[in-house]
Amino acid sequence: HGHETLMNALGGAYVLLGTRDGGATSTRQYPPDPESDDPTHPVTLSYDAFHPEKSPIEDLVYALGVMMADPEMDDLLQLGRQLMVQHPHELARLVGIGLTIKAIADAHPEAHIPAASTLWDELLDVLAKIAHVKDSKGGGGILEDLILSFTQATTVDLQKTFAAFVSNRDQLDYNHHSTTSGLSNELNGAAWNVTSGDTQPLHVPVDRTQPDVGANQSSLQRFMQLLHDASGLDVCTKAGAVAHVTFNVPPLGTVTFDYPTNSLSGVACAFVGAPAPPNPMPQCGVLRIQNVDALLLDVALDRATFDIRDPCLKALMNSPVTNIVGGVDQFLQTQSGIAGFDTHPTVPGVARLVYFDTAHDGLAGDQNPNTMTTQTFLSGLLDPVPTTVCDPAPFTDSDGTVLNLRTCGTFADSIRGRDPGFLFPIEQFNFVQDVQPMAAAFDDHGAPLLFVDLFDTLHLHWADAQVPTAECDPSLPHDDARWCSQDGAVTYEPLLSDVLANTDLFQALHDIVPVIQATTIPHCDRQDPATHACTQTSTRNGVQVLADAVRVMVDPALNQGLTDRNGVQTAPRNDGTTNPQVTPIYLFIDALKGIDAAFGAWAQAHPNDDRQPAWRAARSQLVDEFFSVSGAGAQSSWANAAIPAIAPALLDAVQAQILAQCPDRSSRAACPYFPQQMPQNLADVVGGPTLAAVMDLVDAIRADAGARGQLEQLLQYLLGPSASADARAATMAASVDVLQILSDDTNLSPFYHAAADVLGAPVLDPQGNVQRRGLADAAIEVLAHVFARAQDAQGHELCASEVDPNRAIASVLSSFVTPLGPTQSPPIEVLMDVAADVNRAHPGDAAKLDGDDYANIANEISEFCLDPSRGLEQVYTVVRQATMKDGVLAE
Repeated sequence: HGHETLMNALGGAYVLLGTRDGGATSTRQYPPDPESDDPTHPVTLSYDAFHPEKSPIEDLVYALGVMMADPEMDDLLQLGRQLMVQHPHELARLVGIGLTIKAIADAHPEAHIPAASTLWDELLDVLAKIAHVKDSKGGGGILEDLILSFTQATTVDLQKTFAAFVSNRDQLDYNHHSTTSGLSNELNGAAWNVTSGDTQPLHVPVDRTQPDVGANQSSLQRFMQLLHDASGLDVCTKAGAVAHVTFNVPPLGTVTFDYPTNSLSGVACAFVGAPAPPNPMPQCGVLRIQNVDALLLDVALDRATFDIRDPCLKALMNSPVTNIVGGVDQFLQTQSGIAGFDTHPTVPGVARLVYFDTAHDGLAGDQNPNTMTTQTFLSGLLDPVPTTVCDPAPFTDSDGTVLNLRTCGTFADSIRGRDPGFLFPIEQFNFVQDVQPMAAAFDDHGAPLLFVDLFDTLHLHWADAQVPTAECDPSLPHDDARWCSQDGAVTYEPLLSDVLANTDLFQALHDIVPVIQATTIPHCDRQDPATHACTQTSTRNGVQVLADAVRVMVDPALNQGLTDRNGVQTAPRNDGTTNPQVTPIYLFIDALKGIDAAFGAWAQAHPNDDRQPAWRAARSQLVDEFFSVSGAGAQSSWANAAIPAIAPALLDAVQAQILAQCPDRSSRAACPYFPQQMPQNLADVVGGPTLAAVMDLVDAIRADAGARGQLEQLLQYLLGPSASADARAATMAASVDVLQILSDDTNLSPFYHAAADVLGAPVLDPQGNVQRRGLADAAIEVLAHVFARAQDAQGHELCASEVDPNRAIASVLSSFVTPLGPTQSPPIEVLMDVAADVNRAHPGDAAKLDGDDYANIANEISEFCLDPSRGLEQVYTVVRQATMKDGVLAE
């Protein structure tokens, strides 16, 4: 029924265990067989071996072993156990969201990037840098603060904002458009929606049937390009800058002059005790901005300040004169006409500063009389702000600071020309206030640009091949600002949109992070070097545990000297280059790549037997079986009630095994078992003849649809909850008994020899005739004859040709094993008990059977089977004589 989960998983495992010899060319040697013709020589077995050194499964086990060897795993296991015991519903909620995201991803096959893309490598590079930033005094780092940012309700609101950014393409600008009543002055009002011709917020969806170019780019794609174009860019007032200053000083009235060209400039400077300004004003003489992206982040955090360079202008702004006009901030806003352009600029203020339509290339720019103050003010100070695609024009300022200035050869390369209005969307949906907890996680640790680096990395791989090369050219050197890969990560936008619109991911994190933070874990700080007993502990909360586990996974500094399974210390990247230090996350990623590569190679070699789809289906079905979640939100719970009961015991077992194999938990190096011995143990099993034979058997069953179906039905009967006579309970109990028996190696050796005879293949003479059959083979053939149904050519049953047409034997056998009542044993058990009581060493004894009893019972059974006059041999003789006809055995 499309759920052959275990068989599909085993079929995939056959591919993943490594390449094979292709014939019985590998050998293993065993001790001499005392029953062989030559009991003095070792037994050499030839077989078709798997080669685990080429198995991605062993790579995966090695990666897992590296993590288990690390002491951070102890705290992580404890955290997982406590959360599962104390907060199973919260964990179920997160898992449920993960499964929903997986289902959404499956519904978006168009979301992909090329296999050779370095996007994931570069994102891991940024994540490693983020993870590395931690308070040297033992406090938290960026990771801890990022996790804790979800405790803020404002962070939850970001989910809807990001959904709007990734889904909509509205073009925004400041409002300098005509109205029915004439020209208006809405410069400082709500952003103008150019697409819909009004002030509505983002609402026009991206047309996914059209290329992601021009007006059809999402707001997210545009904003990422803006951050890229401004990354590392410094901006200054131009050489010869003139500030048009207006004072309204009662009772003197309005005083207007051009600074520094007007003679009043010197008078004003003398009034505040400052030196006269240079005339003409040098480049960067009035204002400079170092790294526009850093400014934007500071603006979002309300931490930005403008660097006013001119001493006199700075003195004027800080003098009591500005108090007359409402202080320095009001003074700056009045001079510029831009609300938010002051000593602590806002995002709307910076957006209007950058995007105001000043004159350029012979064009007059914004000529609205109501905004002429802004036109005059900005035209005198700034040229259109460039981007990093413009030609470098480095400049050394008067204080020795070297500024990364740019000079654009064309207006099209300026921010206004290349990224028109791309900053305005972040004014909407209260984004600036909502993003502050996340942004502060970076800025508080002195690494604000790492936040920008995440978006910049995405930008480099976002556009696809339909974007014009003037905007994004993969043929350029990677250090060129126009370079991008055109990998087409934009194909993930519909997927992201659905995830953000159809899950409560941010709300779930908001609800569970406080739970994790309140969960405390005793951390062992020091062990006794002799006994390995913990002698000093400290308390860590769950957020610290999670953050440190991530650091171990991704930070090269915490993994110095680590190698892959083959002893290679470098980590391969998708473009063929390497990272100097491998980390556990790369070990896992490379193992997963190896799994895909193994399936690809198998499909190429076996074009009619692509097993990867079935393997993936089995993987999903196992997840569904064990980790399905019922309900949603706060009402989430595990659909399989066994999971919260079993998981803590499993985690305890894992931790017990870790401590048993690695009592010294001082470092990863002190625990060689898991990264070394555990993969070697697996290799010994995978490369041995037993597993090879088992996998051959499984693969043969898999290839035989009839046998496979019958076996699966049998297993369903034996393990199904609705099976008659409580077959599942009996099967599980028997399985436990068998597992216990299998641990008795000493007593099982003779049993194995006997089983080999019983189950062995028939012995043939040189002509191919059967000389001796195995008991199992003979018994199966007898049963087949007894229960077989005879049919004519038309399919009608021929009862006269059947051994047991009335199914009497089947009825007897069924009754033989069916309990006589709810609390009674089946007849076979009663007979076995009677036989045991009668044949024990002392038949009258009511005590538990002992060794003498078992010996006597075994002897009686042996005599019954072998004695020619009173055992089975006599029964065979009677049957044989009874079926003779004219001295010949009857058919």
